[in-house]
Amino acid sequence: MRKYLSYFICSSFSIMIFFMYSTLVFNEKLNKSPSVEKGVMDAFILPGVALVFFSIVFLTYSHGAFIKYRKKEFGLFMTLGLSNRDIRKIILAENGIIALASIATGIASGAIFSRVFFLLLTTIIDIKDIPFSINYKSFFVTLGVFGLIFAFLILVTEIITGGFEIVRLLKEDRTPSKNKVSNGGLALIGLLILVGALAILLITFDKYNDYRGKILLICTIGCLIGLYITISQLGSTLIRFSKKRKKYHKNMLLLTNLEYKFSQTKKIVFTVAIMVIVTIFYTSTCLYWFLFAEKDAVDNNKYDIAFVQTQEINNISTERINSLIYSKENPVTEHKTIEFIEVLDLREGRASKFIFSDDELNELTDLKIHVNRGKYIKLIFNNYPSEGDKSNVFKPVIILNESGKIMNYSCEKVLWKMPFNHLNYIWDNTMILNSDDYNRIKNDVKNTKLGNVQLFNFKDWKKTKSIVTRLREDLKKESKNIMHNGTAEGDYYAQAAYYNCASKVERYYFNKQGAGISFFLSTFIGVFFFIATIVVLFLRLYSEIDNEKIKYKKLFKIGIMDKEIRKSIARELRVLFFTPPVIGIIIGTVYLTTFATCDGGLKSGAFREMLKCDFVMSSAYLVFQGIYYFIAKKKYCDEIIESLNS
Repeated sequence: MRKYLSYFICSSFSIMIFFMYSTLVFNEKLNKSPSVEKGVMDAFILPGVALVFFSIVFLTYSHGAFIKYRKKEFGLFMTLGLSNRDIRKIILAENGIIALASIATGIASGAIFSRVFFLLLTTIIDIKDIPFSINYKSFFVTLGVFGLIFAFLILVTEIITGGFEIVRLLKEDRTPSKNKVSNGGLALIGLLILVGALAILLITFDKYNDYRGKILLICTIGCLIGLYITISQLGSTLIRFSKKRKKYHKNMLLLTNLEYKFSQTKKIVFTVAIMVIVTIFYTSTCLYWFLFAEKDAVDNNKYDIAFVQTQEINNISTERINSLIYSKENPVTEHKTIEFIEVLDLREGRASKFIFSDDELNELTDLKIHVNRGKYIKLIFNNYPSEGDKSNVFKPVIILNESGKIMNYSCEKVLWKMPFNHLNYIWDNTMILNSDDYNRIKNDVKNTKLGNVQLFNFKDWKKTKSIVTRLREDLKKESKNIMHNGTAEGDYYAQAAYYNCASKVERYYFNKQGAGISFFLSTFIGVFFFIATIVVLFLRLYSEIDNEKIKYKKLFKIGIMDKEIRKSIARELRVLFFTPPVIGIIIGTVYLTTFATCDGGLKSGAFREMLKCDFVMSSAYLVFQGIYYFIAKKKYCDEIIESLNS
């Protein structure tokens, strides 16, 4: 009964988790709510992919363990006259019933707990106007996904059944899986590959911006290969190095058991380590985003509201702006207008240049610069550039036709600074010129457009959400027929990225909601991973418990005491339980460090804060793992001790 129940509970649990997740993904009111910032729902994609992938892995392992437990019984049935065809019928019937019962139970329990799941999420992201609902798509998608998984697993098992042999089936539980190659030197090679891949990732990721994707992919593949080799050879390596020490004979039982355990569980340890890496990295990152949503909004938006105006875009009247922005409830404390020139380079295919006067920027911002005549300073809106950013700066010569005279302006230097909010319309190709050159271009160069940047500060920026919403609607109407980079007419979301305003309050809510959803989902997936690892280890331990009872019964007859048995089991389980989390936490922290130090993370303080979040999540994981270890150890030891006198 335990074998059937274990498989049924594992399957039902996976389906329940998936169904609860799908109720959020397919909640149309949540997706279309104006209270949810645009783009926030994209946070569901990555956890969803991870959930599907590890659900497949988890169910595959549970199904494989169930079939393995049954093989000895299948061998017994075959000795009594059953054919392979009869065994296939048994497998189809058993797995079909368990699959249908699991899907029904999983969906039913998911429907019950999904409301609590929904309320927790809306509380974290501070949204209270969205009612809970379950879309019919959640039922069909869950049924379809897990129906296909079960069908595939049953089909594969039915095919494998054709190769069943009575002798092999009867010996299944006494046939351990061994490494084809057992060599301590191979473990050293695996460790070198692992450390080398992580070192290359740390050193090169921030320097080569254009190759980050390739670097991440190659180093991750190297890391996984090195990790698997190291884990698979860990037991033989412990034996090899321990033989050189005087205490080898005292710990011989422990070491030989660990060698056997690691050869038996290398795939489990490897999978659990990957789960921990993903959990620690993702939950720590999301926790950082959630806790520092306000700091990020303030750092990246010097003014509470900012937007660009030209003759073509956002050209609403001053009276209309005043009616939208000024109010007694939340008065404007500061208003600045900075003029700029948009001019096209003479060379075909060159993008527009956005030119500011050094005198005006010095007067209206905290910049203190002077530009020589005939030169320009390239302004890049970034306070903390990476080494890769600095090395990839394009500094072209600007060629302008000033009243029939060709003038060249060369780059004097690059200035990494954010004098005002990051506005996508002018963030690229922004130049600062000497005020005399600026005025001459303004008066003499043809095909120029005058524009200005409107900057506002308020008494309380957190209360400007309604102001920003009204302002966006008006700017949307004014710029609805303007297209940028091929965006379709009327595609407001695409246009808004270029023409609309940038505000602290929107960045804050986007960060808070996006990070809140991501942290909640990553924690939810992390709990699923943790429970999955518990179940996997539990199944693995109890699949071997009969052999362990026989082994310790023999040792008990030659004088080993209960206390020594408990100590031996505890030491084995300690290594088995804590090796994957420790390895996963170390590798996850290296990946987190890589991302935290790039793009100026050291200078901005993000690195320090992300490591604090990493410490919190790692400590929490180890605490829960420790609790489970003590519970499992006691139950496991008690069952073996009880068997000694039977």
